[in-house]
Amino acid sequence: MGTLGIMWRLAIAFSLLTAIAAAQEAPLGDVARQVRARKEAEELANFKPGVMPPLAAPGDIVPAHFITIHGDAGQGELSIKLNDQVLFHNSYVRDLPIYISALLLDGGNTLDVTFTTGSSPLEMTIDERFPHEAQHQVLATFHSDPAASPAAVNKQVHFIAHPKGLPPLQLNDTDRIAIQQMVRTFYNALAKRDGKQVLALFAPALTDARVLYPEGADFAQAQLNRMADMVAINGFEMKPFEPAGLQLVPKGAIVVVLRSDGQPVFTSNEVTLPNGNTSSVSAETIPLKKIAGQWRLTLPFGF
Repeated sequence: MGTLGIMWRLAIAFSLLTAIAAAQEAPLGDVARQVRARKEAEELANFKPGVMPPLAAPGDIVPAHFITIHGDAGQGELSIKLNDQVLFHNSYVRDLPIYISALLLDGGNTLDVTFTTGSSPLEMTIDERFPHEAQHQVLATFHSDPAASPAAVNKQVHFIAHPKGLPPLQLNDTDRIAIQQMVRTFYNALAKRDGKQVLALFAPALTDARVLYPEGADFAQAQLNRMADMVAINGFEMKPFEPAGLQLVPKGAIVVVLRSDGQPVFTSNEVTLPNGNTSSVSAETIPLKKIAGQWRLTLPFGF
């Protein structure tokens, strides 16, 4: 039995996309990258743990950082930590970049990898992205060859990053009313079994995400399509929605709507899918973001 949750369980933190200033000339960009590469090489040669990132100033372009894992580990314990924070334990997401900026330090960072080798290679890449850039800067890589016999691997990868923290988001009464209204609109679309409206409610977030994270936008689009198909199944219905007890929790540029008692914001009944499995909508939390001046439902990636 599967549950199609609004917050897909990828343990992904939140980020901010800011408007890009006028594009600089390519030669200046190349020089800046070369200077930065030399500086980071020096930092890495004299590695020491970084510090908490500075807060982004108004107008700053905030980079986003991702880890991507390819391949399969063997049977046994698996642990991937970033600066002593657990990213994955005994399972992991393959081939989909996972947002990690919120776990990074300004300066030296450490990726700890523990697993058992298997019959295929295991690779990890950490990259830094700016909006609209065609190429991303690779900050760190890890590679393990396949092994005929299982072997334990414990590896540390040091790398340099310069993330920027997000200033606290301040909500006023107008924001709170707009957010609560959007949550109600989302519930109503599901209750009416209107898959097209559900997709339309997330369309601004998908467009917003593609600027920086097209892989995540494609993944989210597929999940939303599944939701839209599910609500059209005969017998689907939403359980009554009670707005009392909702909390609005700012996280960077995102506001997460949740219940103070830990229960889902709203849920549906279970329905049988065409493949014979059962599924339901369970909005344990609902993330929203102000996009083009309006509060919109956003993706669990936070973009």
